[in-house]
Amino acid sequence: MQGLTPTQEGIYFEGKFFGEAVNNIGGYQKYFCELDVPRFARARDVLLRSNDAYRLRFADGDGECRQALADPVFPPLDLVDCSSCADPRGRAMEWIQSRFEEAFQDLSRSVFQDALLKVSADEYWYFAKAHHLMMDGWGFALQMQRFIELYERVDRETLAPEDVRFPSFLEYVSRQSGYRGSRASADDLDYWLGRHRPSAAARLLTPREGSGPDDRASSRRVSAVIDADLFAALKRQSAQVGANVTAAFLSVLYVYFSRACNCADVVVSSPVHNRRSANDKNIIGSLVNVNACPLNAGDAESFEDLVRLVARDQKRDHRHSRFPIGDLIRGLRERDGSSNESIHQLAFNYQSLDFGLTVGGKPVETHYLTHNRERAPATFVLCDYGAGQDIALHLDYNCAYFDEAAAKETLDRVHHLLRQAAADFARPLVALSLLTPAERERQLMDWNATRVEISMPGCIDHCFERQAAATPDAPAIAWRGEFMTYAEANALANRVAHHLIGLGVRPEQPVCVYLPRTPTLIVALLGILKAGACYVPIDTAYPAARANYILDDSASSVVLTDAAGLARLPQAATRLDVDALLSQAAAAGDSANPAPLGRAGEQAAYVIYTSGSTGQPKGVVIEHRNAVALFDWAAKTYHREDLRAVLAATSVCFDLSVFEMFVPLATGGSVVLADNVLALRDGVGHPVTLINTVPSAIAALLESGSIPATVRCINLAGELLRQELVDAICESREVEIFDLYGPSEDTTYSTCARRRKHGPQSIGRPIHNKRAYVLGEDGGLLPAGSSGELHLAGAGLARGYLGRPELTDERFVFCEQVGERVYRTGDLARFAGNGELQYLGRKDHQVKIRGHRIEPGEIEAGIARHDGVEACAVIARADPRAPQDKLLVACLVTRRVDPAEQAEADERLLQSLRESLGQSLPDYMMPAHFVCLERMPLTSNGKTDRDALAQTFVDPPRAQAGEAPRTETEARMLGLWREVLGTSVAGVGESFFKVGGDSIRLVKLAARIEAEFGERIDLQSMFAHTTARAQAQLVDRRSELSGLLSRLRFADSERHAGYIDL
Repeated sequence: MQGLTPTQEGIYFEGKFFGEAVNNIGGYQKYFCELDVPRFARARDVLLRSNDAYRLRFADGDGECRQALADPVFPPLDLVDCSSCADPRGRAMEWIQSRFEEAFQDLSRSVFQDALLKVSADEYWYFAKAHHLMMDGWGFALQMQRFIELYERVDRETLAPEDVRFPSFLEYVSRQSGYRGSRASADDLDYWLGRHRPSAAARLLTPREGSGPDDRASSRRVSAVIDADLFAALKRQSAQVGANVTAAFLSVLYVYFSRACNCADVVVSSPVHNRRSANDKNIIGSLVNVNACPLNAGDAESFEDLVRLVARDQKRDHRHSRFPIGDLIRGLRERDGSSNESIHQLAFNYQSLDFGLTVGGKPVETHYLTHNRERAPATFVLCDYGAGQDIALHLDYNCAYFDEAAAKETLDRVHHLLRQAAADFARPLVALSLLTPAERERQLMDWNATRVEISMPGCIDHCFERQAAATPDAPAIAWRGEFMTYAEANALANRVAHHLIGLGVRPEQPVCVYLPRTPTLIVALLGILKAGACYVPIDTAYPAARANYILDDSASSVVLTDAAGLARLPQAATRLDVDALLSQAAAAGDSANPAPLGRAGEQAAYVIYTSGSTGQPKGVVIEHRNAVALFDWAAKTYHREDLRAVLAATSVCFDLSVFEMFVPLATGGSVVLADNVLALRDGVGHPVTLINTVPSAIAALLESGSIPATVRCINLAGELLRQELVDAICESREVEIFDLYGPSEDTTYSTCARRRKHGPQSIGRPIHNKRAYVLGEDGGLLPAGSSGELHLAGAGLARGYLGRPELTDERFVFCEQVGERVYRTGDLARFAGNGELQYLGRKDHQVKIRGHRIEPGEIEAGIARHDGVEACAVIARADPRAPQDKLLVACLVTRRVDPAEQAEADERLLQSLRESLGQSLPDYMMPAHFVCLERMPLTSNGKTDRDALAQTFVDPPRAQAGEAPRTETEARMLGLWREVLGTSVAGVGESFFKVGGDSIRLVKLAARIEAEFGERIDLQSMFAHTTARAQAQLVDRRSELSGLLSRLRFADSERHAGYIDL
């Protein structure tokens, strides 16, 4: 008994892991003539007896498999007659495929099977199957060639097995025993370790949603015929650059998968026959090895350059092709600390078998079979069997990764790339299109067929004025139980406009608005627009530093505010108390609509500041026509009753507010003002028909049962909308749910999906007059299913960034591929096969918290300015208590001091850091947790490894010792805090908002308090009492009051009961 070669060991263990059927090798030949069956059987007998591989048997023992030769006794040739069947060829193919997929269950017996099938009197098929331990693909080809040669010889001469001798496979096995542990083996390992740098190449493809173990264990095949002239052109041009056609095909696969999967490193496995001498090339046996070839375009600019690079690496790889891939995987595991079972997901096999065989003067066709058990997600097989057969390109796809339609599309795209390459090897790589012409037309013309005539006036205020003229007495703004009609709002806005015009405000001049959420806020915005200026909102909750920055950056010389704002804002700007202005102008002020002033839709309407990666926010300039396009879409999409009472609860600095305020005012509905969407828990004094908010907020309302019964429609935007939340909303009520996606740079909303219970997760399609494209790193359109950066175009595109021409040019670009100006969102997305878009997250580090778009760089810049911080990174992670929500975590390396004093020094630094950040950042940008590290994890190129930070940071930091609870209520309250925050809390004196709390978690806390203590506390009181001690005292007071009222009611009932007794 002999041991296995390293290659055989890999085959053996693969069979143990995945079932022996994966090791079936074989195929069939077609003979188009009458066959002498007895003569054929004699030729078979000579073949089997003259090659020792057919006598191999395998046995397990002592934890390893060994092999030996059995006696040369073979069963007679099976004869299968299909000629009398209704469909002889179909029946023959069915029989062959069924037999081929059966596994060799007992390796101690013969691992070779064959049969001769009669299709007709002048057509026979010979089928042969072997276990991969005894034969490889090259050996199968040799077998089929020798069979024909022996068939011809036995007709002319008497042959005995001893008269024919072929090289021994078992002798080859003996020669391989010294390779492992040799210097050559060590050199080969070093080479391959150098070729494989740590990368995500092995995770190029991911299983499709809904696939299971049965899919993972099976594969199927789709095929295409390669035109002979095309193939000849590929071979000719490959030779001209010193390469073979395999290099050209590998280059095509690299172009497709590197761009479709957005990965610069692509590993493709390819079999090498591993026969290094003339003797070896004549061995029927299992000698083949698999090379896992890393491909990278490097500095290649053209397809020709890429083919040269691949050919160069092919030649180098070939010198080390003896090294077993299983040993390489083990070496990589040890080096990288990975647990990968495979280092490649793509395979390519070029079968060039032009033997020119004939039987009875007729050409012979040879066909390899697939066992439908391929483990690799995608295996491409190029079959070139000579002039008598079509050149075929097969894709054997694993069913966990592709369905038949996706596999066919992939093969069509690869075929399309082959055509482009064959037409011109010198073509630049960026000029190679992944999409077939039909797919390109579908993406550009069908999925983006959004053109609709806009029927609204060209300016925001004109839309409002038209509605005010049509329904002057209808309610326009609802607030705290009162209404302001369209006529009243229009008149007040006109007074503001005339006053601004009188001050000399110019068209497009930025005018800041610093007002609380009252009807005056909307009146002021309309007044600015009517004056021809553009409004710049500043939230009154912003820290002074941020408010001052927006004032300075926008160069606003006029600010509309109230009495409280006059005291807070700097003296430099002209500050107008709008309430006072309106009171003074009530009698004398002009309430007529201002003259149009020749304004057009191209004029700037507002500037909204969003988070900036440089450490400062940036202003997005939106024109009137951008907003009007949004209003027109909404008017044609929503039912009039949906827009009858739209809740306006979003900060005016957040672009959702544009929809909430101006869409109802442009369509005859009313704006229901509220401080925030969570105010619905305590009621807003008016019925609401449409809520426009972020998923995390609606989840909190749903949990507390606070969505009004009058709501007909819910718009959800700003965060990924998970299907679980959609299902929960649908189970609670009958309501329309719109999943809306869009950045400020494309005017609030760009795409829309109507979400259904148990439906697919999708952000839908572009809304009217907007377009969406998914592009790769090279700017090319990507096929459906491939993730890339989402680019937006159309009527919503902003003018750019205020005073930032270089940033505008970077983000708003002209795209040659689609022929128009687009905005690079930085968001990753992909098209589904039906044209629906799926959101996949951020391309950079930007995150969204409670719907607010946040650049961690802005927070990091603030932290880095603090003395004592050596390095920092801000990441987003799932909330342990609510995985659908995210929270910000600041990871920082602090200045090292004496180890005994480090913890205390860090705590002082963090306290100081929280205070300084609180003066410059809004609450939604404050990190929920701060983590001090000894060192920052880095990638191989020296950058902060954010993935490593996210993986190593598991639990929120443990709180330092704080003030302990003194009463039972305080202890129970602190327990509720821990449940809601998902972390320990320092003490009952800590502010809820400084230990990771936010407004949404406050709503959850209020619901827990009501469940725990039976006391309902309104949110206003919760905001006013932000420590566990204060909230516990509030509960105690409410409980005392409830007890007193109960006693009074009991006493009152006793008195009434006495009267009845009389």
